[in-house]
Amino acid sequence: MTKEKKVAPEKQEIVLSDGTKVTVKEPTTPQVRRSRDFAGTHPADVYLYVISECCEFDGEKLAPDELDNLRARDYLYVEGCVRELLGEKN
Repeated sequence: MTKEKKVAPEKQEIVLSDGTKVTVKEPTTPQVRRSRDFAGTHPADVYLYVISECCEFDGEKLAPDELDNLRARDYLYVEGCVRELLGEKN
């Protein structure tokens, strides 16, 4: 079960199903732009790169390929938090 704790409008702290504490910070415009550049022709990968840029997992940033080790539901939960901080509706 994942838990969410709102810290500030621009940051959220959540706990993943394995106990990993994640700090999700609102992505900056340069982070979003870089993520779009990295994703290239694969628009689905944009959030993979945004998460890698703006989230810390137990205080550490993870490379995009390391995010593949997350459980699917945890990844989608983190992605949802990022989308919420960007003002997107789920």
